[in-house]
Amino acid sequence: MCTAVPDAMRLMRTGAENRHVGETRLNRESSRSHSVFACTLERHSKSQETGVTNVLFSRLNLIDLAGSERIHGGEHGGSQATGKHFREACHINKSLTTLGRVIMELVEAQRSSSGAGRPPSSGGLGRPGSASAKPRHVPYRDSRLTFLLQDSLGGNAKTLMIANISPSSVSAQETLSTLQFMSRAKCIRNRATINLDARGDVVLLQREIVRLNNELDNLRKGYTEPAIQENKELREKLEE
Repeated sequence: MCTAVPDAMRLMRTGAENRHVGETRLNRESSRSHSVFACTLERHSKSQETGVTNVLFSRLNLIDLAGSERIHGGEHGGSQATGKHFREACHINKSLTTLGRVIMELVEAQRSSSGAGRPPSSGGLGRPGSASAKPRHVPYRDSRLTFLLQDSLGGNAKTLMIANISPSSVSAQETLSTLQFMSRAKCIRNRATINLDARGDVVLLQREIVRLNNELDNLRKGYTEPAIQENKELREKLEE
């Protein structure tokens, strides 16, 4: 548990130093894995009146993706990786492919759900967006990367993506592929909400629940203040 920003930054630097890198034909310090830094932030505020502690919490994920790697072909002739580096490149490419598929399926699923209430157009039965369209499966569990990013992609989160591209003409195909990937990712719609939890003594929480229920009953009856409620009840008794 970290109680200060320097402690969290020290852990991040330790993780960055332990990240596995290796030399390939195209890159002297090639990242051989993705880097994931995840932390949970909490802010506690205790009410002096009720004794209940309100906890506002959020989860921060910082992901540095390793770039896709061509083993053979391409403008540069590929990395020509063999042995351990070859297996690492296969794992990286597989997870990035799964990420791209998750984003594509998620965008299509959100488009279908947003248009599910619309009447189908002529000749459009069974098309995404029509009332008869089936729910699409988003394969979050097909890789560890997409499983970790499940909340960040279409969930309760605010997500920022930064793409690294090259101005070189020999990297035109990779640049175009990256821009297409980011264009699809921009279409994802997240649903960010405030994460608030109440903690404290069980008796205090029960009293708070009773108090809130009483306030709710008063609002339903048209009473907004306890004094007004008492005056009206007294008046009704006097009239009887």
